[in-house]
Amino acid sequence: MDKEYQIQLDGFRFLAVSSVMYGHWVPYSYNILKIINTSLSSSGVNMFFVLSGFLITQILIKAKEQNADKSSNIFTLKQFYARRFLRIFPLYYLVVIAGYFLNIPTAKENISWYLTYSSNIMWSLTGKNCYVYTHLWSLAIEEQFYLFFPLLVLFTPKKHLLKAFIFIIFLAIFSRGILYFIFDPKRIWLISYGLTPCCFDCFGFGAILAYLKIYKPSLLESIIKKFYLFLISLLIFIILSVVRVFHEQSMYCAIFMRFTMAIFCFWLIGNASLRRYTGIAQKFLENKVIIYLGKISYGLYVYHYFMTYINSQFHIGENPLKYFILTILISIMSWHFYESPFNKLKKYFNYNK
Repeated sequence: MDKEYQIQLDGFRFLAVSSVMYGHWVPYSYNILKIINTSLSSSGVNMFFVLSGFLITQILIKAKEQNADKSSNIFTLKQFYARRFLRIFPLYYLVVIAGYFLNIPTAKENISWYLTYSSNIMWSLTGKNCYVYTHLWSLAIEEQFYLFFPLLVLFTPKKHLLKAFIFIIFLAIFSRGILYFIFDPKRIWLISYGLTPCCFDCFGFGAILAYLKIYKPSLLESIIKKFYLFLISLLIFIILSVVRVFHEQSMYCAIFMRFTMAIFCFWLIGNASLRRYTGIAQKFLENKVIIYLGKISYGLYVYHYFMTYINSQFHIGENPLKYFILTILISIMSWHFYESPFNKLKKYFNYNK
């Protein structure tokens, strides 16, 4: 199997988690700051979704090509879930179970939702406060997506794969549109933002990126070079972000904001996967510190939302820079002394049958 390391993607992991941290930590008093704040936090999450769709599709397609029979697909599926378990579950359940015993607000009353990776459903449909566990909604979506997407990739014939990925993109747009007319418009943003089918376009664009890179690299190169198309999608996203601040119930924002950002993320991640960034961008994305922070980005994401609780207990001050430094320190210790030992066990679950 091709073990090419796509170094610039680690830089984008750090950019994505930094955008989320900024959105969650930096207060805003004016509309322009609210636009920046909400745009960055939602963009960071969407970038993670596109990146996940790209990476898992790339892994699964390569494994499928290497072990080309149905029994091998079952083997690949088992390996995939074992590797995901080792990477995702230990840290996730650590903060959930620790919160339960430390009596961190909402941990006990919502424990069944957190344990079953379904807090996004509770949060979206009820608007119930999750306090420092609010950000787990995106991890819940990823795990729910993992339940069916590997099956789609492994058991869909190659000639139909691209159509399947395009279908789930349209399914996301359709889902958000239908939900807009079913639910109260005052709650539509949470609902269209936090339910798993509504996020399929991000994963779908990531999957298409992986498909094109593996099977049609020249076509991918030609698409990536059409920067003006992706610039248009970014401009539309910015316009919708402005509209949302003044009219949160906007149908166009609910349906198309994520879609336009997913298109732009396709371009950003596509360039990184092909290592097309040069000059200052390359120096930043391939900087050793940035790469390292990208590697521990999962820890950064999981721990960052707990900074307000830590401040309430130890009075470190509501300072985003202090939050940032403390999150990095905790994530470094977590990676080396807790996550890494689990991660090393993945060597026993490689995709070579």
